[in-house]
Amino acid sequence: MAISDKATQLFNKCTIYSDAASIVDAYDLPKDLGFNRRMERMADSHRKEFLAKRAKLREDLIFAEEERQRLRAMVSMCQLVRLYLLDDNFPAAHSNIVQSFELTRQVSEHTELLFFMHDVLKEYSNKCFGELSKAQQIVRQSAGPLAEVHLNILHELLEEDARNADVLEWMGRRYNEKLDFDTAFRYVNMVYV
Repeated sequence: MAISDKATQLFNKCTIYSDAASIVDAYDLPKDLGFNRRMERMADSHRKEFLAKRAKLREDLIFAEEERQRLRAMVSMCQLVRLYLLDDNFPAAHSNIVQSFELTRQVSEHTELLFFMHDVLKEYSNKCFGELSKAQQIVRQSAGPLAEVHLNILHELLEEDARNADVLEWMGRRYNEKLDFDTAFRYVNMVYV
């Protein structure tokens, strides 16, 4: 088994969610012998307050565990995109890009993920260029699903910073791949003006 296959297998395991409540009950707030002894010796007036605080703490810990698992899954999917691109598994890479964006909850996470995916797709753009044959690119007017996803990412990045030269240059490249030369020229021209 190659290292990339093992890494793919382990990152896929990281995308599987576990029951957060059972993790909290088993590791953070176990009802063990010490807890039972404490409950036996505690006065009724103190017990109600103690159990209310414990229930509140349990809810907070469950939320924190769910958030930790969500972030772990999102980061794992980002790394899987890179591994699938290395293995020329473009459909799996595309699927993980979509799933990782579905896991974002905050604008800052979404923006950070946009920049990460742009860097990854930029890094592997020469490898993804052969995703579709030239004849299929002409018929579909597209360089393939990954190129279209990259184009969508670039449009979102352009909304945030309309003067980013790197984004404008890559917009020109991606539109050039789509054989939309007028639009490509317009974006590339914006870089040098």
